[in-house]
Order: sequence, then structure tokens, then C-alpha cells
Amino acid sequence: MTLFAVAGCGIVILVALFSRQVLWILGPEYAGLTREVVLAAAGSAMYFLVVSALALTNARGIVISPWRGIMLNFAAQVILLSALNVHTVAGVLWFGILAATFDLLLYTGNFLIVSGWSPVVRR
Repeated sequence: MTLFAVAGCGIVILVALFSRQVLWILGPEYAGLTREVVLAAAGSAMYFLVVSALALTNARGIVISPWRGIMLNFAAQVILLSALNVHTVAGVLWFGILAATFDLLLYTGNFLIVSGWSPVVRR
């Protein structure tokens, strides 16, 4: 997971350093979205981490209860929708980043608790 995080951070840094070039590849319609393209890269990197964490935990047979996962995700998204201005492109991108961050914490926390690695919960 650390290697995945480093790779994701590297891509986000490259996009931040060369945002104008990335936007040039996308076309002239996107020319003014330098901040947003970095947020889009960060959101993609976060979802890459989420999917990796989910795949790794599922491979070990540690699956979060669907009811718990759905309800916690729903609650997090309601809170994010009320806290963020999703009427802007940046707001929608931040929603994606923060929702992915919540998912990553949820899957990682579930793994740590179920596997017994959690300092909070001892078997």
C-alpha cells in the first residue's frame, strides 16, 4: 500500500508540475482548469488506493459487512454533500477525494480490527 501511495503521489506531483501540458493534451476547452486537473489526479490516486485496499482485504477474506459499509458510506456522503459546494467543478472533485479518503479509512480500519492489528481493539 505504501508503494501504491508513493506512486499515486508521484503522479499527482507530475500533474501539478505539468498541469498546462496535461491540459494541452486534453484540448483547448480545458485550458483554464489547472487547479482542477490536479484535484482530478488526486481523486484518481485516492480511488486507486481504495480499490487496492479493497482487493487486498478481500483476498485475505476480510470483508466488511454490506450493511455497515453501505450505511457508513451513505452517512459520509450526506455529510460531505452538506459541507461542500458541489455546484462547482472543484467542489465535486473534493467530494470525490474526501469520499475516497473515507472509504480508505473504512477498509483499512476494518482490516486492522478484524485481523487483530488494531491497538484499540484487542482479542
